[in-house]
Amino acid sequence: AIHSLRSGKFVRSIQHEGTVEMMKISTKCQIIVSYCSKSRLYVHSLNGALLKSIQTEKIFDLKITSEDYLVTGGTQGVKIFMLPDLNIVHEFQSSTTIRTIAFVSRERFLLVGLE
Repeated sequence: AIHSLRSGKFVRSIQHEGTVEMMKISTKCQIIVSYCSKSRLYVHSLNGALLKSIQTEKIFDLKITSEDYLVTGGTQGVKIFMLPDLNIVHEFQSSTTIRTIAFVSRERFLLVGLE
């Protein structure tokens, strides 16, 4: 659900197939990226319109860069998606699950936490 920060009033709800596990907001593109328990990534506009939805592997962490790329860490490694269309730009395969990701040095490097 989207609520106003000033008044706390309910604005609108966004539909998902499962329970929302993670959500990030891109201020540059003004979009909302969410991941649900049914292994789906969603991209919505701030008005709640569904822009894109894809099936993916289990994701444990996701981040949005200042250039509006979505970076995910999960059971199949690290993936970098272009927003808002979720086209894969780059993949880093891993023999083990990626549990957490972090940017360092102004997003020049990516740290990953392995299982």
